[in-house]
This record gives sequence, structure tokens and C-alpha cells, in this order.
Amino acid sequence: FDGGFLIGGQEFDAVASTCPWAIPYGVQLANNKQLPFMYVRQSKKSHGLKQQIEGIPIAGQRVLLFDYHMGESYAENASDALREKGVEVVEIRSVDIYSILKSRKLTGLKVPMIEDLISTGGSSATAVQDVRNNGATCNHCISIFNYGLNKAAEEFATLNPKCNVTSVLTYDTLLKEAEETEYINPEDSEVLAEWRADPFNWGERHGFPKVEK
Repeated sequence: FDGGFLIGGQEFDAVASTCPWAIPYGVQLANNKQLPFMYVRQSKKSHGLKQQIEGIPIAGQRVLLFDYHMGESYAENASDALREKGVEVVEIRSVDIYSILKSRKLTGLKVPMIEDLISTGGSSATAVQDVRNNGATCNHCISIFNYGLNKAAEEFATLNPKCNVTSVLTYDTLLKEAEETEYINPEDSEVLAEWRADPFNWGERHGFPKVEK
């Protein structure tokens, strides 16, 4: 990948990507050119801040949009979301990488699995097994954050050989730090510890309807 030819005559002052496949390429170009970066989901999240765009779109920005996808593309959807924020999409760099990835052999490679978050662990354990099924050795999963749920431990226990899980930060460590720095009060700490002990039934006990997925 050489970002230079993408610029060719087109001026832009920010880089955006669809997710997840295009993000590394968008980040690389944004870092090289010291430009702002943002990524655009296919739709708004149904929880939290309910955002479709992560980053800071600014009206008047001229944006280069990376869209590296597996099969179906949602580049136009992403473009519409950016335009709603007043952003001008100067160019869309769209590539279906399915055939490229499928042609690459993992046999004999040692591949660590990198995750941002481990909650119930199902998707992470499945990803590890997928890599193994393609011939690679994948015995380590590294995450930024880990809730430390028993469900996740059970999911990883199904893997043979064992996959070692290492996390930069865990829920228990975060809670302890929040207590020691008095970021939360004792009452909040008690509630958070109670949730940690039984996360799947805590909401219903406190008046929130249980959502079956």
C-alpha cells in the first residue's frame, strides 16, 4: 500500500474508513499524513451514545473514504452518514478483499489474536478456532479490556490446545483503581461489584427487562 497515488490531484484534510477491514489502511494513511481519522459503521449503534461515526467529523472537511470489504459494501451508506455531518467525500477507495484473504495461506504461521474487548468470549474463541482451521498456530489472545466473566473462561476452555488469554486491563482491576482514587463512592462500588458477580441477571433484579438475543 502506498498512499501517494491516492492523493493524486485530490486534496483532502481527513481520512475515514468503513469497518472493520478498512480501518488499518485508513489509520496508516492518516498517521503518515498527520490527518484526523474517523470510521463509519454500517448503522448507528443501538446502545451507548448510538453513534454511527467514531471520530470528529467537521462540516467542510474533505474526506478520503477507505472501503475494504468482504463481499457486500456499505460505502454509499457511509458516505451519506458523513455528508449528513457536512463532510465532503472527495474519493472512495473501495476494494473487495475476500478473494485476496482467501488466497493467503496461514499454514505454519504463528498468529496471535488481538481483541479490543472480551466480554462473553464467544466471538473471540470462534476467531481463534477459525485461524487454527486455516492451518495456523494460534495459542494466545491479547485484549485491551476483559470483563473477566466466567462465560468467557468457559468459551476459551472449549479450545484444544489451550489458548492463553492476556488482557491489559480487567474489570476487577479497573474497579479497584476507581475505589482507591475515589473516582466512585462506596455505594457505586457495591453496585458494580454486584453486577460483576451476576451480570446476566443483575438488570432484571433491578427493574430492567431481560433482553433475549
